[in-house]
Amino acid sequence: MDPIELALEPVERAAPQLPLVTTPSSWLDARVEFVAPDVPRQVLVVRNLSQRAVRAFSYRLHNMDGEPGSGRRKKINGEPILLPGKELRFELPASSRGEAAWSSERLDRIEIAGVLWDDGFVEGDEALAVSENAVALGQAVQLERLIRLLRSETTAGAATETRRGLSTAERLPAASTRVA
Repeated sequence: MDPIELALEPVERAAPQLPLVTTPSSWLDARVEFVAPDVPRQVLVVRNLSQRAVRAFSYRLHNMDGEPGSGRRKKINGEPILLPGKELRFELPASSRGEAAWSSERLDRIEIAGVLWDDGFVEGDEALAVSENAVALGQAVQLERLIRLLRSETTAGAATETRRGLSTAERLPAASTRVA
């Protein structure tokens, strides 16, 4: 029987592959870049090629195990997140939904699932517009309640409270931001 020889040699690490990015809109250009050379974290870059602003968009992350994450990009005040001709860059999360950690390095595809334009037009997943409009409606209801409260507080009893040295803000109960 002949002896077996084993040897360990350094193996060059293969360069990580960037995931494919898909979008339902021909007016968005999307790609993935590395944060820096030799850093496995990735950044999603979305460029608006339209003359309209993007108010929000949703995305889904895909790998061989399924859909490890999803998210939404928007501004909390309802302003557009991506103006015409501009670019938005954000780092992809390392893990999602409290599940076992996964690496953006393992992503096969990033799907921009829905795009909500500033004029209300939706491309892709229409659930994005439904939920964004529901949030806007809830905020409008809360603002109307607050305005009514402010008006009633300033007219009824304002003179009495002012004589005691309390400001309007001190007379108001703590405002709730929950939508009932």
